[in-house]
Amino acid sequence: MTKSDNPYRNLRNHIAYDIEQQLTNAFIVNPNNHVVLPPNIPMISENGIYSFIFLDDGNLVIYDRDYANPIWNSNTHEIFPKPNKCIFQSDGNILLTCYNTPVWAAPNRIFDATRAPYTYIMQNDGNFVIYDRHAIPVWTTASGN
Repeated sequence: MTKSDNPYRNLRNHIAYDIEQQLTNAFIVNPNNHVVLPPNIPMISENGIYSFIFLDDGNLVIYDRDYANPIWNSNTHEIFPKPNKCIFQSDGNILLTCYNTPVWAAPNRIFDATRAPYTYIMQNDGNFVIYDRHAIPVWTTASGN
């Protein structure tokens, strides 16, 4: 995808983006709990360069500083039914649902609630990583530098 083909190149104009609507760079999810990531409000890395965001079109995306170049995405913006909720679960999974019906989950891993709590973090290197309670990475977008 070229910069001119990028449908999100003007995303910054469409996202309510100010300090009051910016999420922390990490969430710790305890057993029997979960975090719902609100649409169009980014998790910003501590260095301010990378954003992990659940868009209202159903796609999870990591952007660089200017929202011009997506460096990773879940490719869920064209699936049906369209995801309308992003959940960080207590078993270390990211789940996208459409009216409580799962439509996408973080691929290629075994989810284990006994390794909780899990930390979901947008890192300074451009990776979004899920760590277990022993600080062992259990899933990553592999988008880092």
